Amino acid sequence: MPEDGRLCIASVEVQQLQLWVRGDGNGSDNGWVLLRKMMSLSKVYDSVPGLPRDMTSLLIVILACLS
Repeated sequence: MPEDGRLCIASVEVQQLQLWVRGDGNGSDNGWVLLRKMMSLSKVYDSVPGLPRDMTSLLIVILACLS
């Protein structure tokens, strides 16, 4: 969360977690501004033992957990 308390959302773009906040500025996307790119999700996935590395297997594991 931003230190100043602004509304924020997180998104994943090309295996990278991004933090977006409300505001105006250069490069604003309908009032949302990219505050920072937080981490590479491939590093997060690699740190979890037994987690599949290919996207198809990963989606199967996630869907199995949801059902």
